Amino acid sequence: ADSPGTTSMRTVGITSWSSVAGETYVAASFSPDSKMVAFASTRSGNSEICIKQTTGGDPIQITRNGFYNQFPVWSPNGQELTYFSRRGENNGIWRVAFTGGQETQITSGIGSSGRPIRWCADGKIYFQDAFDLFSIDEKSGERKRLTMFEEQSVRTRAYAVAPDGASFAVSIRESTGWSLKAQSFGQSELKTIAASKDQIDRIAFDPAGSAIYYSAGLDGVTQIFRVGEKPDAPVQI
Repeated sequence: ADSPGTTSMRTVGITSWSSVAGETYVAASFSPDSKMVAFASTRSGNSEICIKQTTGGDPIQITRNGFYNQFPVWSPNGQELTYFSRRGENNGIWRVAFTGGQETQITSGIGSSGRPIRWCADGKIYFQDAFDLFSIDEKSGERKRLTMFEEQSVRTRAYAVAPDGASFAVSIRESTGWSLKAQSFGQSELKTIAASKDQIDRIAFDPAGSAIYYSAGLDGVTQIFRVGEKPDAPVQI
């Protein structure tokens, strides 16, 4: 089938919420069945994780710890969320049921820029910390560093992990602009699949893991593009 283009896709509003003071940045993620969206809100005075049905209704606050919580990511079964939490000197990744209740710390001692990216069916939670990608086992807590970009003085921006956890994509700032690269775990070669003179950000795999969506500037306006695993020409969405 042909790749979707600007003439074959349309924008549909799913849900919205009004930002409040302090919400200069909001990250959201959809549940596996796309019926709910999770996001962080400072409506209560602190940055807490909330969920909302995509068909309507009011947001429901599910964390109530009074700390800075951000970057929620859904579990594969849609029953839990993992998120970054900054609690005094302790930066960590936590988990909580989507209905709220007890919050459990998965790991601690990560940087202030820690960000969960994907929770895979094999129990691995992938997260970004500074310029590198890590994984942690949800049960054992075993942490693994998967990239070594910081030591190589490579400045990465955003990561995405494929739904099956077999590969990842990353945007990298280079001397001539920005590139979008992909790599299978266990292999050492990064493949360049797209390039832009403007910043490449907000990367996401499609559900099948065969294509990647990303945002980049075009004529001064941020647009969304789609590119396959092979280095084909990106399609502006």
